[in-house]
Amino acid sequence: MTDSLRSLSIGWWLLASLALSFLAANLSWRLQTWSNGRGRQIGAIVRGVSAAAPLTATGRFLFNIAIPYAALLLGTLDPRLTGLTALDWMHSLGVAAAIAIATATLLWLDRIHLHILFPSPSPAEASLHVARPSLLSTLWSVAFQQAHWAFYRGGAIAILGAYNGAFAGLALVVIEWILNPAWRAGWADEQHVQAFTFDLALALTTTILFILTGNLWVCAAVHGVIALALSVSRQDVAHVRLDQDPPQGSL
Repeated sequence: MTDSLRSLSIGWWLLASLALSFLAANLSWRLQTWSNGRGRQIGAIVRGVSAAAPLTATGRFLFNIAIPYAALLLGTLDPRLTGLTALDWMHSLGVAAAIAIATATLLWLDRIHLHILFPSPSPAEASLHVARPSLLSTLWSVAFQQAHWAFYRGGAIAILGAYNGAFAGLALVVIEWILNPAWRAGWADEQHVQAFTFDLALALTTTILFILTGNLWVCAAVHGVIALALSVSRQDVAHVRLDQDPPQGSL
């Protein structure tokens, strides 16, 4: 089994990851759509299982963390291409600081603009009653996202080279989101749009930061600092009403 996985090229790993994400997202969407038509009690059970079950948490960990780690462990993915080794820290930290300040400022101004346009709580906000994300949940979400994005980016770089591969990895991330029916449906909701826009902005920002530094650690640090500063986390939209689905960009 190990020899078979080792013999597969990184391109097959990327395709398998996309396929797995597609199947899991669509299965979850189908189950929740079915439960919504079967009454509130059944819907609550399915929703609770999908949101809090240890099996679901384990699946997300395996998909976002274990798959990239397995590719590195088997030698299929070069750690240098993911930004884990051969790092220039002095250069990386200076560039990261400048990009972090610029990105945080733009996202903060965008948030102010949204508050001016929509001064009162939206129906989604009124129904969600979302609490401020905790430090742990925010960092956990950032770690999952950055590990998964680095896997796609590093694999694409191995095929296409540093510059083209970095943007191809970003394209794979966006394709994975588009293939998720809950993500597509979530654009109709203001609360979800804010979280999705944040994800898109950070995916693009860390891609550019990686091109300039080749350092995954500073990409994750910048993402984490901005997420904490702006209190934006995927956990914000993890629980919705029974007639909605929790749009998520990854498993």
